[in-house]
Amino acid sequence: MNVAILLAGGTGSRMGDTKKPKQFLNLCGKPVIAHSLETFENCKSIDKIILVCADEFKKELLQIAKSYNIKKITGIANAGKTRSESSWNALCFLMEILDEKQKDKCIVLIHDSARPLVSKKIIEENIECAKNNFACETVIHSVDTIIQSFDRKTAYKTLNRNELFLVQTPQSFTFNLIYSAYEKFFALSENEKPNLTDDASVVQFFNNTKVHFVYGDKKNTKLTTKEDFAVLEILSRLD
Repeated sequence: MNVAILLAGGTGSRMGDTKKPKQFLNLCGKPVIAHSLETFENCKSIDKIILVCADEFKKELLQIAKSYNIKKITGIANAGKTRSESSWNALCFLMEILDEKQKDKCIVLIHDSARPLVSKKIIEENIECAKNNFACETVIHSVDTIIQSFDRKTAYKTLNRNELFLVQTPQSFTFNLIYSAYEKFFALSENEKPNLTDDASVVQFFNNTKVHFVYGDKKNTKLTTKEDFAVLEILSRLD
């Protein structure tokens, strides 16, 4: 079984003055989240979709899913205060609905709803890589030179871009692996928790598991600012 967790709990604070989170804004004639929902729905390898959303937007999200004939949605988990909490809530939801045999064989793909142009190819390659290697993340090469700075004002040193990659989603794992990693993470007090920014880093830190690469593409960029709308509209027209 392959389950997509679609994180749609963000507030989109960097979008500026908008009445609703960015995943509900319009992109190329449809809500941002509808794009990735349709892709996961139409991917034959995906069996279930779990949504993560704030309470006040659940009704709107379900209406969008109905409008675009999304039938694989199994449930909606509550959004947390952080990305980690949102992922954990979805995993706990899965823990309740999967039987033991399903847990052993389940592949979980965790995807940001703010990446609307994810492709079936990326999804399929994530599933295959996770099956073979237990954990993987979508990345692209860094084409820009990246410098390190400690004071945010001056350059400390230039990093080797051949060794640097930009992380995208989905990030994909066997269910038991990602669940056990987050279980360890949330067993700690707030002061004890390490600063981990995504699901793959939680797996690396707590389960000491090597995370393999699936190569993404520039179309799978994340919608963060208002300027990104124009970029994504252009990218959506590319073959």
